[in-house]
Amino acid sequence: LSEGNPVDRVAFSPNGQTLAAGDSGGYVGLWDTAGQKRTATFLYEGNEVNTVAFSPNGHTLAVGDSGGDVGLWNSATGKRTATLSESKGTAIYGIAFSPNGRTLAVGDSNGEVGLWDTATGKRTAMLDEGNQVNCVAFSPNGQTLAVGDGGGNVGLWNPAGRQRTSTLSEGSPVESVAFSPNGQTLAAGDDGGDISLWDTAIGQRTVALPEGSPALSIAFSPNGHTLAVGDDYGEVGLWNTATEKRTAALSSNSGFDTIAFSPN
Repeated sequence: LSEGNPVDRVAFSPNGQTLAAGDSGGYVGLWDTAGQKRTATFLYEGNEVNTVAFSPNGHTLAVGDSGGDVGLWNSATGKRTATLSESKGTAIYGIAFSPNGRTLAVGDSNGEVGLWDTATGKRTAMLDEGNQVNCVAFSPNGQTLAVGDGGGNVGLWNPAGRQRTSTLSEGSPVESVAFSPNGQTLAAGDDGGDISLWDTAIGQRTVALPEGSPALSIAFSPNGHTLAVGDDYGEVGLWNTATEKRTAALSSNSGFDTIAFSPN
């Protein structure tokens, strides 16, 4: 599927029928995954698109850009329904909907994570991570928000209490975080070429997978058996999470900024 500009982020709709691709030209293309055809290119942010995310019901697509704004778009009509603005002069690098869709976490280059009420479009809280926020992810039960930062840490936050419960130290800038489907494991990829698997119950690293080059994007398969890691050298490593062995490597001519599993 050709976007025309470098693609910085992709996301599947919850039903898997649509793929959203945000590019450096400020556009988001929507693609029919069955027919492999672009159905629309009506989302224009005006700044480079750094991150995209579908709401759990698939009705809303959130688009974070390099200008510090998050546009909320009706994915069916292609109309912008709201604009959420972080501090001026910031860039948005991580966004994530809570599992119930009521909260949108927005991480920015100033080291802050805004929690927004998706119904009212109002910011309800601001979490201070301290370093540039590169990625965010909610646990499946919505009780924990993982925040990966440029200082080499992953902060675990209680979004309801607005408190940091623990800090996981990676050592190198954290580019990507993902919870396993059962919520028991958090994967973190860093600039040093390692992927750490953390036990979320005790806050300890249980496994370090040597990817070898900066891990720009990671994703668990829906059944949790496979972890996909896209790196800066143009490979996607597929790892068996039970055996901790790499089972395959998908190669390209350029680095993978973003990867995503379809729901099936």
